[in-house]
Amino acid sequence: MYTYYRLGDALAAAWLGADHIGIAVLDWESPGDAAAYTADPEWRRVFQLTTPQKTAEIFRRVKGLAKRVLMPLTSTAGGALRLLDETGGDVLHTVNPWGPREYEELRASAGVEVMASIFLTPGGWDENRGEVERALSLDEHGAVDYLLLDTRIKGWRGVTGKTHNWEISRYIVEHTSTPVILAGGLNPGNVEAALETVKPAGVDACTGLDSTLGMKDLTKVWAFIEAARRWERRRR
Repeated sequence: MYTYYRLGDALAAAWLGADHIGIAVLDWESPGDAAAYTADPEWRRVFQLTTPQKTAEIFRRVKGLAKRVLMPLTSTAGGALRLLDETGGDVLHTVNPWGPREYEELRASAGVEVMASIFLTPGGWDENRGEVERALSLDEHGAVDYLLLDTRIKGWRGVTGKTHNWEISRYIVEHTSTPVILAGGLNPGNVEAALETVKPAGVDACTGLDSTLGMKDLTKVWAFIEAARRWERRRR
């Protein structure tokens, strides 16, 4: 579950049962494609407040309560490793369109688990084929510890609030051994259907659990976790 710069939100999510607490930190010197987010005034404000220093403080406080996931929004592996060094964390989650060699080198240098985002659209196989092949290649090489399937719409990769083609997500789950986490437009109202359709190893949410951008609605957080646990109980 991705939170922002508010310590209370991260602690509450962990206490309510979130397995992972993630925070995205922008590399202002080399943001790469993430520069598109800063064109939006509200997202720019969130990233200005979600500093490496604030993230490091939150990660210190949630240590032992949940796995701490850093998403460095940067164009380079060096930038990702620098932000990891500044903030700490148990998992390094990158959104870069890298292949197996780059991820193998990153994981060797990071010394922590590595998660790779795969960005899918609501469309069909033709427009998603490249990312499906990348996911299968990363899995074949054992290059990452997790695959996270998120939504891409036009220039936005992630934080779209929209779902993608779950049938393609299910195909990736069925054809890989790497744990797959499903994200993209999930909320308390659709997470059970998503789990039933895709059957991933886990689910992730960000904006679908917000009261306003940058602030979590803890009622939604609780409802999301409870819905996921309810589905797990039915599967036993």
